[in-house]
Amino acid sequence: MVGRRMSGRGSLAVLLMVTAILATSIPAGAASQVRRAPRGSWVTVSPPFGRKERPVRRFLTAEERRVVARIDAMVRRVPAPVEPGTGTVGSARWLVEPSLESSKLFGLQRRVLDSLEAIVEAAGGMRAGWDMTFVAARTQRHIAEALSSVGCEPSLVRTSGVVLMGASVCDRHVAVTNITGYLYLTSADQVITAEMEARPEPALRDVPYRLLVRASGGLAHEFVHSWRAAPLSGQVRADEPAWFAEGLAEFWAGVAVTRALGPRYSYLAQHVLRSRDFADWPSRCTQPLSQYRVPSALSAGCEYHLGLLAVERLHAMRPDLLAAAGSLQRAELFPTFAGWFEDTYGTNLGQFERETDAYIAAIRRADSRG
Repeated sequence: MVGRRMSGRGSLAVLLMVTAILATSIPAGAASQVRRAPRGSWVTVSPPFGRKERPVRRFLTAEERRVVARIDAMVRRVPAPVEPGTGTVGSARWLVEPSLESSKLFGLQRRVLDSLEAIVEAAGGMRAGWDMTFVAARTQRHIAEALSSVGCEPSLVRTSGVVLMGASVCDRHVAVTNITGYLYLTSADQVITAEMEARPEPALRDVPYRLLVRASGGLAHEFVHSWRAAPLSGQVRADEPAWFAEGLAEFWAGVAVTRALGPRYSYLAQHVLRSRDFADWPSRCTQPLSQYRVPSALSAGCEYHLGLLAVERLHAMRPDLLAAAGSLQRAELFPTFAGWFEDTYGTNLGQFERETDAYIAAIRRADSRG
């Protein structure tokens, strides 16, 4: 979300975490299909890291399998991770808390970020002259001091003045990762405590795998926001849906995770672990996609979960991921988001949302099978 650089009216923090909202109604057009079991197949995935008791098994719809298979094939053709210290990320300013020098989780986030950088560079790079600062910390004190040192004073009202996990702030020139939050926050009503910040970091094998799935792409997620907004001087158009902004960041972070973990890890596995196993969205995120255009307390993370499914489907409609990535740099040529969306993806925004509602409704029904 966008902040104002050198200003006290900065952006709201980007919160990427397991959240819950009240269940309401099934999306329009889906009620008549509730009892009809969708066609599909079972998929079993073994999490690549962290503590787990057994492999993850989920039932995917036939259309969902086609979408993910198409993306999987395209992901295998994107560039391999770059050598650390080169390109946009390598030339950025890094303000890292000393306690993270040996952090395995921060090292994993950096590896995924290097993977994303290779994609960004191959797709045309960041906007020329776009400067980036990365802040990595375990404590709120270091985050506050680091932001102040670069003249960044974001508004964090919605998160009670703290960075819970990730944030893209100050006209998206600054990306923040809070390793404490990624390790220990598991519900929306938790707060960061001094006791959490003082805990030694556990070995990755002892961290629940769902937390690592969430955390691995955290820094890359924030970088996507900067990459996306650079052609618009860090701003986001008022008509850009929240589901697209957060879904896009989740999608490209997921692609980067897939590439960073090597050839034995597929985007299918990433999809299952991030979209189908991570949160109880099917019973909670029940409004039509168009209702998640504007972020609010009531949306409570649904723009992330449904947005990822929607953006996956959107990119499966394109012939090449790098071409889709390069189109992000053309945003300034269009006066509205809707105009850019239709030119880029060849479909009307409202029509795409309605068609995706049916796609998500089928996945919601499939979820009840496992």
